[in-house]
Amino acid sequence: MDNERGFALGQLDRVQAMFPRVEGKASFLFALDVAMLAVVAVNLKLTASMGWEGGIALATIVILGVSLWKLFAAYAPNLEGASRKSLVYFRDVAQHTESAYCAAVKAATDADLIDDALAQVWRNSEILQRKFDRVQDAFTATMVSVPFWLIFLVATSFDTGFVKLGN
Repeated sequence: MDNERGFALGQLDRVQAMFPRVEGKASFLFALDVAMLAVVAVNLKLTASMGWEGGIALATIVILGVSLWKLFAAYAPNLEGASRKSLVYFRDVAQHTESAYCAAVKAATDADLIDDALAQVWRNSEILQRKFDRVQDAFTATMVSVPFWLIFLVATSFDTGFVKLGN
């Protein structure tokens, strides 16, 4: 039992340790996406005929919007779906009173606690996989937006006087 308990708790710790990694990546991407959108907003001239620069700006905004949507989904994962009540999962723990929770833990067998920890490892891994996948999709969308963003910046720099060609 000690081996199984050690394995279950070690796995739970390892899975839990991965959450800050994915959320750190998501925070970086969120900041980058917002900064890129701000640059587009500052350089966008809303006129009746925006021309092809407006199309490039719109493409950039839409692609960055997809990235932000994926980041939102990564920040707010679906926490429903556990098949049983848990003595480990924070939402289930919070549904008990302090004394009821302590009594439930004391009444649980080692096998019950190991099963609970392993079920939590599985559920956290499922949530973590979705978070990583969504952050990866957001990263891909951000990278796809970069060429459009750069083209937009170059195109608008000619209009703002940053770069002047000819007379």
